[in-house]
Amino acid sequence: MHHLPQIRQEHTEYIAKLSSTLDEVRLQRGQPVSLSFAQEVSNIVLHGLRLLGSWSGRVRMQSAWKYAHPNMEVQPKEGESLSNYERVIRYNYTKPEYFALAEVLGTVKGLVARLLNATSLLSPVLARCVHDEVRHPAEATVIYHLSATSCTHSLSRSLAVVAVGPRVPPWSDGGVAAARQQEEASHQEGGHHHARYRWRLGCYRWSRRYR
Repeated sequence: MHHLPQIRQEHTEYIAKLSSTLDEVRLQRGQPVSLSFAQEVSNIVLHGLRLLGSWSGRVRMQSAWKYAHPNMEVQPKEGESLSNYERVIRYNYTKPEYFALAEVLGTVKGLVARLLNATSLLSPVLARCVHDEVRHPAEATVIYHLSATSCTHSLSRSLAVVAVGPRVPPWSDGGVAAARQQEEASHQEGGHHHARYRWRLGCYRWSRRYR
């Protein structure tokens, strides 16, 4: 119950940020999504998920403490018996604790509903951020391992693009649907990419042999 003022403040501040972000996303709908804006939106959504986890964790911690310390002072009426569940739930919470618990649960459910309702609006922006976070590390990892084989930087870059391209295609400003179409096209041209990769690798080996 003593966490309730902090939860109220966190919820008020986050709802203000989320509402402002959703308004910005609506204004930019149909336009190319910049990486910086996509990362900003992703950070705000992740912050909301962390808040939900924190609030839910406090509710679970309180429930665990109540289960571990049932109210054994309550005596049943004559001819009745009290189960452990009643000693934990019915007689182990004060009225202020009931109200605080109900308010926290309502806050959690309200924020979850707000994020779920914004899924269709935020999905293209979040997909842009996830795509970049997957593609760049994958490409950098391939370049690192190819560089370890004494490849030149330009050749390493070319081989990395050929290796990563069919799996993580470049982002298209058209949105998620265009990215999926481009990915399908890249998979269909997988044989062509593989042949080009083998040709470039053969050229590199030939140049190393006759250097």
